[in-house]
Amino acid sequence: MPPEYDNGLSEPVSSLTNIRPSAREANRAILSSPKSVLSNEYNAFLMQFGQFMSHDMAKTTLVPSAKCNVCQNIPGRCMAVFITPQDPNQSFKKDTCIRVSRSSPICGSGRSKPRQQLSENTGYIDGSPIYGSSIDDMPKFREGRSGFLKIKMFNGHRVLPFDQTKCRNSEQCTATFVAGDSRVNLFLGLTTFHLLFTREHNRLVTRLQRLNPHWTGDRLFQEARKIVGAQIQAICFREYLPKILGSAFATTVGTYRGYNPTVDSTIANEFTSGAFRFGHGMIQEFYPRIADNNRTMPGFNFVEGTLHSDKLIFNGGTDPILRGFMQTPLKRPQRLTPSITEQMFGSTDLGTINIQRGRDHGLPPYVKFRQLCGLSNPRSFDDLGREILSTNAREALRRTYTAPGMQIFYCNEIINICEIRHF
Repeated sequence: MPPEYDNGLSEPVSSLTNIRPSAREANRAILSSPKSVLSNEYNAFLMQFGQFMSHDMAKTTLVPSAKCNVCQNIPGRCMAVFITPQDPNQSFKKDTCIRVSRSSPICGSGRSKPRQQLSENTGYIDGSPIYGSSIDDMPKFREGRSGFLKIKMFNGHRVLPFDQTKCRNSEQCTATFVAGDSRVNLFLGLTTFHLLFTREHNRLVTRLQRLNPHWTGDRLFQEARKIVGAQIQAICFREYLPKILGSAFATTVGTYRGYNPTVDSTIANEFTSGAFRFGHGMIQEFYPRIADNNRTMPGFNFVEGTLHSDKLIFNGGTDPILRGFMQTPLKRPQRLTPSITEQMFGSTDLGTINIQRGRDHGLPPYVKFRQLCGLSNPRSFDDLGREILSTNAREALRRTYTAPGMQIFYCNEIINICEIRHF
């Protein structure tokens, strides 16, 4: 769908007209909640694989945060979310705003034609988080001209490469791992998945080398890369998507019919900037660690697991984290936990950023997506009763927006998905 901006070209919706509540107020009223409803079918792996997949298919280039270090809106660069006196978060009120850098536009867009955004990663499911999307970056994580990816031994664990001089002990360690995607250090679970597939690549290279001793390092690398990419695709289409889509998988995806070179592989802006962010609702407050004898180890809350790769090095490595994920029921994605709405990276709100990012990218309102999907155009909030079963949720929407046509896609998507049977 064509993007929608306040001036028709580049300014986010409501930035000039102020026709909608702020992203923070919408998030607080509709999405943020300390209550969690757990799935009795799936575990936390579903959330973590989803994050890994989202990084495989897209990476938005942002205006450098240093250019948005003050609480003001700078056209084309910064879109601060100002905090109201009623906001309960004292840290946010002290800062007076949540700073949000805009996504960098494609050259030439936003002037005579609507602003469009750039994705750094390929739209294909091909292991971009492991192998990157640029030949120039390859030496950072490939072991020379061999078939292997770089793996280092540290504190008895095989880990991704990092500057070991910055990690003297568990109290003095600022480990920043290097991988095909710079977001590798965002969360311990994500880092674990990076390492898991990196080890799998090297395992395959070892096997292929034994079977084909005449192959060059380049051949070994590319063959293993192709297999790992296929493994990720198989997990996605055989395990992940059927669980996300439920009975709708058969009609929306269906049976694989072979490669079609005429299909545009570009990832839809509406998908990466809105729809696929439903997975943030699966993030939980706490994740346990489980030792190899099934003994419980000290776990970590989400905030502690964010940008703290050192905890993977000094707290038992990847295995306890993976076991913990297996034994942790999935949080149903109906609301966003306080860890990401009140404490994300110490001073920001992921729900607010998601809403603001949708406006930054010109995502149309929720009713336009309904029309695209062949659903009715709601005249009142009660008309949403077939899709949004919760009376409380509809009332929250009614209190926040003056009419159904004003609703934000991301908010309604999160509310809608919690009504789906298989979650």
